[in-house]
Amino acid sequence: MDVRAGKALEVAEAIQEADRQGSLDTLAIRTSRTGCGQKVRSVGGIANTWATSVQGCAVIGYPGYRREYVWENTSDVHLCTRARGFNAGNGASWYSTGCGGGATFLVPWGNTLAYTQMQGSSMSWATGVAYLWRA
Repeated sequence: MDVRAGKALEVAEAIQEADRQGSLDTLAIRTSRTGCGQKVRSVGGIANTWATSVQGCAVIGYPGYRREYVWENTSDVHLCTRARGFNAGNGASWYSTGCGGGATFLVPWGNTLAYTQMQGSSMSWATGVAYLWRA
């Protein structure tokens, strides 16, 4: 299924209708290796350098919607994270989701269709950092 600019609502309606009819598999929707709600293994950048990770989960929001992000540090290096969200004008922004061992955050999403993304950064000058996250 190909989503072109201005066609997101039509695509969402087609997916919902196909799901109601039990024919979702005929829409030729390709699934990524990691989808919505599944954990993503990611690596943060070295020393305040942000490395971006994309989950492969496209989310259709609505006015006032907030997307939940959950992350956990899987290494012995200090980690800070931020999640992609959208401000009141539907502009993309990075929102701090904390530092340390892990956390759960609600990030403003709003009336936007986009992929969930996180960034991680090691607080070490010598090595990156590994972490898991989902949205």
